[in-house]
Formats: sequence, C-alpha cells, structure tokens
Amino acid sequence: MNTRPILWHIEISHYNEKARWALDLKGVEHERRALVPGYHMAVALALTRGRCYTSPILELDGRRIGDSTAIIRALEERYPQPPLYPAEPVERRRALELEDFFDEQLGPYIRRLVFHELRSDRAGAARLAAQVSPPPMKRFPRMSAEYFLTGTALRYGAGSAKAAERARRRVLRALDRLEAELGENDYLVGERFTVADLTAASLFYPLVLPAEGPALPELPALFLRWGTTSQRRASPRVEAAAIIVSVASANLDLVLSIVAAWERGDYGSADWAHPEIEFVIADGPSPGSWVGLAAMAEGFRGFVNVWEDFRTRADEYRELDDEQVLVLVEDGGRGKTSGIDVARIHTRGAVLFRVERGKVTRLVRYWDGERAVAELESPAEARPPGP
Repeated sequence: MNTRPILWHIEISHYNEKARWALDLKGVEHERRALVPGYHMAVALALTRGRCYTSPILELDGRRIGDSTAIIRALEERYPQPPLYPAEPVERRRALELEDFFDEQLGPYIRRLVFHELRSDRAGAARLAAQVSPPPMKRFPRMSAEYFLTGTALRYGAGSAKAAERARRRVLRALDRLEAELGENDYLVGERFTVADLTAASLFYPLVLPAEGPALPELPALFLRWGTTSQRRASPRVEAAAIIVSVASANLDLVLSIVAAWERGDYGSADWAHPEIEFVIADGPSPGSWVGLAAMAEGFRGFVNVWEDFRTRADEYRELDDEQVLVLVEDGGRGKTSGIDVARIHTRGAVLFRVERGKVTRLVRYWDGERAVAELESPAEARPPGP
C-alpha cells in the first residue's frame, strides 16, 4: 500500500505552484499526478466526493484535501518543520491575513489577465494549449487553442477587455501592497520566510517566471510590455522565494542521502563535504573540533571506535534556515570496554549540517539532542557553539 502523500495537480497553475512549493520547502517526499485542464474538475469532484471541484488536491493520511490554503494547513500539522506559520499569535494572524489577501485579491486577477492577453496571440495560445492538452488533442493544435481560449473565457472571464483592465488594476494594487508590507524588510512577517511570502511569490509567478518554476511558453508581447515595470518590482521577491524553496529542498536532499548511508553503516564516503569542512563534537565524553577532510575522518573515527556495532538512525529532520539542517538521531551500539548499551546513556542525539553551495561546510555532532534543540531553535543563537 502506497503511504506517500499524493498531489493531484495541474502542471501550469500558480495555485498549484503554491502547494508544490510548500511540499518542496518542507522536504515531503510525495507522488505527483498531473490532471488535464478542463477535465480536472470532474476528477476533483470524484476524488473529494463533491467537496472540491478544482486542484490542487493532496492525499495525506487517508484524507483528500482540496484548496492550497487547506493543504498548507494540513502540512503544518503533519510536517511542522520548517514552519510556515509564525509561532507568535499576532504574527501568525498577520501571515494568514496576507495569505488570504494574495489568494483572493491577486491570484484570480493575474490569471485572468494572462489568459486575456493570450487571446491577442493565437500562436502563444496554441503553444500553451499544446503543452497542457491530452495527447489526442495535440494532433489538432488550432482546435486545442480554440478550446483553450473558449474555456478560459467562460471559466475565468478572460474574454472581456473591461474585465481584463480591472484585473490589471488589481494586480498593480497587489504589487503596491507587497511593497508596502515589505518596506525595507526581507520578509513580509517577522524575520523569517512564512506562508505570506510563499503565497505572494507563487501567485506572482506568472509575471516573473522564476527559473525554479515550471517552464511556460513565451508570453504575449503585450503582456510582457505591460509587465516590464511590474516585473522589476516583483522579480527580486519572487525569485528570492523560489530560490529559498529550491535551495532548502536541495539541502535537505543532500542531508537525507548522507544520513541514509550512515544508517546502512557506510561512513566511508565524504564527497559531500567541503575540503575545509569544520567538524565539531559539541559535548559528550570526547568533545573536540577538527578542520579539513583528513582531520574530520580522524575525529569521527575517535567518536565511533569506542563503540561496538555503532549505528545511527534518523528520527526527525528540521530545516532551521536556508543553510542549516538539524537531524535528531537515535544511536545504537555497545561500549567496547564497558559493554554499556548506548541507549542507557542517552536517548537521542543530534547532527547539525551547514550546507553551502551543495557542500557541507560545518558538521556538528551533539551527544545531547535536547541541548541541540534548545540552542539552535533559540532566536538568540545564530550558530551552535564549539566545544
């Protein structure tokens, strides 16, 4: 039985992108099943037994959850790290209010504007229709384009020039709100990336087209001319958010692969480590600090060799920021001299990985996992202390 979450989604959709970014940011391994636009409503109704008629839909722990906002709420409960909801009540309320604003006041209107502008660019409409149409329809590009334009006019009001102008003004107001809320800050709420940043960035995605998002065919020239100034305003924020999501996901993937090898008893490979890596044993019976690959190997051997059949099993992964991943682990083995079982000495340890440009630059081993959590998740701590 497949227990992995399943995301039913449309490949080119900013609301679907919002759910995809949340899953990627949290490092949730899942299966993706692409729906055909137009037909997706019937599938959504069937999956949710009439509760939801659009995508994305997430199958999670036996539930089928529709709507990107509800999906993020469920992910926060099931996979709380890294958090998208602020812990402080006032900041949490503000982040959710901004999520709702961009969902309701930006998302529908930027979609309507894009689809309206495609009506003046039949070639662009044909390219986009070919990208999302089922295989039988791809043989009839002109028919696919007309079907696509008729569907978006009826469903999203994209056929009206007056409605498109109102949509343009809404998008500009959303840009004004984005800039006003940000001011000189890096994030919309507090001092870290939240659901407010993710929502704004993913819904502005059709305007900015960050490299980390799905590829779109060339947009209509009229839309691009209108969007030039707006792109300059939105691009730094949207691209930064896209990079946060993609880098965090890549860092977690690297850490997952390292720990998976350790769980198999394979400690021999170090191609993931920077040549000048700093290795720290922060506490326990033999704390110390080493710099460089050879020194790290020496320090790690000293840590492992006092145990018979030493083994590590990951218990929980926590992404602390854009560079640091904390892994809470359970250790096994017996002391070579004392014969004492590791589990009798401590219940859970921790390993901190600092990843920069695809390499681990700092590796900290904590004997006491609770100490690691207390130090690293305290706002006053920027990085863990040495021994």
